[in-house]
Amino acid sequence: MWIIFGAILCGLLWLLYRYRKGQRLSPYQLETLLRIEEPVPLVGKPDVVWINGRGELVVGDYKSRAHDTVYPSEVIQLSVYKLLLEKTQKRKVKHYGYIHFSSGR
Repeated sequence: MWIIFGAILCGLLWLLYRYRKGQRLSPYQLETLLRIEEPVPLVGKPDVVWINGRGELVVGDYKSRAHDTVYPSEVIQLSVYKLLLEKTQKRKVKHYGYIHFSSGR
């Protein structure tokens, strides 16, 4: 009984380790201007782009305001950054991004 429990626990810990390894983020680009002409002309400068342990890119943006409401325009902004990265970098870009809020105090 304890051997089975130990084997299951080891398996779960291994899966957790593999998941976390892929989620560890390191800076990839900071405020780098990105530009494309196709499918439409777009220019943008993400605040930060991270790279995870699997080589996938994650977009990030910083907001200086007291409340942590995400507006539809900010979702569009991150989506445009994702498109810019997909067209200019030779890496997979994750389907999500992060917005960090700071009250500016």
